Amino acid sequence: HEHDSQDVVAHLTLVVLKARDLIPPMTTPERFAF
Repeated sequence: HEHDSQDVVAHLTLVVLKARDLIPPMTTPERFAF
């Protein structure tokens, strides 16, 4: 379902934003190279 896919994308986006706040980007550049 498209709605489910959008929820997954939104969830992953929040996870990435939280991870960037918790983990210094310079220590894990490959994680944010997409």
